Amino acid sequence: MTDRKRAYAPRPNAKRRHTQITPSIMPLTKELLLLTRAHGDTDNVQRRAGYDTKTLASWARARQSPTLSAFVAIANTIGYDVVLVPLDATASRPATAEETEAFDFDA
Repeated sequence: MTDRKRAYAPRPNAKRRHTQITPSIMPLTKELLLLTRAHGDTDNVQRRAGYDTKTLASWARARQSPTLSAFVAIANTIGYDVVLVPLDATASRPATAEETEAFDFDA
């Protein structure tokens, strides 16, 4: 191995540095990134969720925004669920069967 190649080879016990989080990313994405880091091995989390090990880094750098399915998969892998909560008390009840049937989702 040449000196140049040796200089770029990863050190066996080197601690990985986390990618800097771009300030302009969505707050919810930032929160998920911080929770994932606190959980531990981010590469393992990404693999278990079914995503490439560079997924979180691309979100942190704002090169890519998470899809809803990717966001939910990562959150579920670290033990969180993603739910909608009403903004006010008038929206706090679930839709009735009649209301759901009356709305044509295919229109």
